[in-house]
Amino acid sequence: MRECAPEATERISYGLPMWIGNSTLAWISPSKRDITFGFTYGREFEDRYGLLKGAGKHARHVKIRRLADANQEALRSYIRQALERDSS
Repeated sequence: MRECAPEATERISYGLPMWIGNSTLAWISPSKRDITFGFTYGREFEDRYGLLKGAGKHARHVKIRRLADANQEALRSYIRQALERDSS
């Protein structure tokens, strides 16, 4: 997030790390097995990587079990799309 969205404000909200622009861009939610990297308006994203999951009205997320398994190219794409949506 810092690399792709350096202007976003980092904040703890609802006990979770979140990144805020004009609205909430993304958050991380840890569990025992993985972390969930969520995007507030992920449903609107182009998902050419097929990683976004969720059935909510707007939000979508990516589950990451090991850092080595994280698709950094996909995450950067989702973060860019979150920023583009936030600026429009």
